[in-house]
Amino acid sequence: MNVVKIFYLYYYSGFKISQMADELDISESNVKNLLYRTIKDIKQNVKIGGDVGV
Repeated sequence: MNVVKIFYLYYYSGFKISQMADELDISESNVKNLLYRTIKDIKQNVKIGGDVGV
């Protein structure tokens, strides 16, 4: 469940990439990939703005 932890640590706890890598014992590159992939997925799956599509 690293994706959820990374998202939480970055957006809610204000951790830096290097801090998350140390905390989760994974590479900074892996942290970046998981974080940016998650952001991309959210943007693709969530409509932003007033168009709800009802």
